[in-house]
Amino acid sequence: MKKIIIFGMGDFARFVHYYFTEVANETVVGFTVDKDCLKTDSFLGLPVIPFEDINTMFPPDNYKIFIALAYKELNRNREKKYKEAKLKGYKFASFIHPTAIIAKNAKLGDNLLILENNIIQPFVKVGNNVIMWGSDFIGHDSIIEDNCFLSINVIIGGYVKISANSFLGLNSTIKNTVNVGKFNIIGASAVILKDTNDYAVYKSKNTEMLDLPSNEVENRLI
Repeated sequence: MKKIIIFGMGDFARFVHYYFTEVANETVVGFTVDKDCLKTDSFLGLPVIPFEDINTMFPPDNYKIFIALAYKELNRNREKKYKEAKLKGYKFASFIHPTAIIAKNAKLGDNLLILENNIIQPFVKVGNNVIMWGSDFIGHDSIIEDNCFLSINVIIGGYVKISANSFLGLNSTIKNTVNVGKFNIIGASAVILKDTNDYAVYKSKNTEMLDLPSNEVENRLI
């Protein structure tokens, strides 16, 4: 089994390192970032090397890589580094939490992070470079294209298409048969009932604050 290099050196890289080493029992041998972002030569006790020089120390025939970047610039940064690593000849690691329930005939790409209690139903296709936080539900026959980021408790009905580079926020819901355009931002708790255009942004209404102090209602049913 090839050992892993992680691209990134921030909180997300630390988070990914934990899951690979403590849950998957994989071996992470180091981190890499662009040379102009390199401010230290070690992180979590492992070497950090310039991405420009990675092939020399960690050749792609012997190591695989995971791109540990989140959703900044609508996942474009993660997409860019994924493509650059692929051009360098690397294969990609993925982490799938053991509590995830994934249909046997679901088709999964690479550089995936699929965390606790995700459910992926039959005939689903998940592209490359996709992050799925905890407790998401992906209904049957749906498609998640490349470079998407799904936050916690996202609900996606059957026959849905989430186009490339979209971000789905906490508790968002996509009705069955809906097509979500590329580079969409679906805000926390938003409910999408019809197809969306590319580059669309949706947000839900804020929860109403009552014009009463809590000490006046604490013993009453609201």
